[in-house]
Amino acid sequence: MIDDHLYKYKKLINVFSDKTRVREGKTYIPPFLINNDIFEELIGVIKGVKPVMEMNFYDQNIEKIEESFMELEEIYGLKYKISDYKFLINSFKDESSVVERSDPRRGLMSVSVSPDKKKAERSEYLFLKKSELKSDSKKYSHEFATLMGYPECCVNFAKKISGDKNNEKAKRENLLWSKIEIRSFMESDEHSKLLNIFTINPLIPHIPCNLNCEPSKEYATKMKKVFKDEFPAIEELINYFLDLHALFWHYSEKFLIHGKNDNSIKERAVKYDDIQEFSYSEDRFYGETEKEFKEKFEKTKELLLQGNKIVMKKDSFNILKDDVLLGSVEKDYEYSCVLF
Repeated sequence: MIDDHLYKYKKLINVFSDKTRVREGKTYIPPFLINNDIFEELIGVIKGVKPVMEMNFYDQNIEKIEESFMELEEIYGLKYKISDYKFLINSFKDESSVVERSDPRRGLMSVSVSPDKKKAERSEYLFLKKSELKSDSKKYSHEFATLMGYPECCVNFAKKISGDKNNEKAKRENLLWSKIEIRSFMESDEHSKLLNIFTINPLIPHIPCNLNCEPSKEYATKMKKVFKDEFPAIEELINYFLDLHALFWHYSEKFLIHGKNDNSIKERAVKYDDIQEFSYSEDRFYGETEKEFKEKFEKTKELLLQGNKIVMKKDSFNILKDDVLLGSVEKDYEYSCVLF
């Protein structure tokens, strides 16, 4: 079910690669950029909802990236700046190494895009500085987030986040970059579906200070209107994705869940009829995830496929089939994963 909707979404968005849309006043996106994580954000920049954006891409794709953004510059006047370096990233472990572009290892490069050339150039500079994880990187992170047009409350929220993966207190309080989504969850008394950052293709390009942040909801509402005006069928699929629940450890290690909240018990619980696994840290980033986590993730998958209800507790979560317990999975600490 989730997989079918994802397939339909990927098929439908190809309409944006039809260049005749430009004559109709609709948005055109070069084919290579269509199935990219930043597709929605790029449309936001083109439509003037967002002032500048930054995206990562694998170094072997640099020629296709240059061709795509040259085309967008010709049509929309967008300016872009491609990095002179690349990153070796293990995002799950909060590890990042900046290396020369000529380094033979596969890595991620960066490109910043804006109607304003100076903003594109400044964005690329700040992205490098904040990624070097030096003692003053937070200063660059703050300026970068502000330049991106993120709400001030969310920029200030990100100041609390640390890059020190050896800080055990920061780890347990989810104050590391790899856990910023969970920290946002912890800050939230209410959860707006508009700000479902755990789903496929979220409407907002940043992590909100909480999941009911008003300025973030304003941005999400603007983007929903853009898609409704551009192609209503896509807006319908976006609504479906926003309605999904998630069992979430990290943006590249999670399960999306189609179901409904079960309010008959005091614990957070969801009755479901479909799940979709997302696990790609090892495919996209260098290094490996811990063996213990892999085993726990696989156990969770097996139980989820057999069950139809998940109940989140402080030290573990239970998976049930027709209210009969199938198994329990222990958590490393209370908020090592969350049920959205």
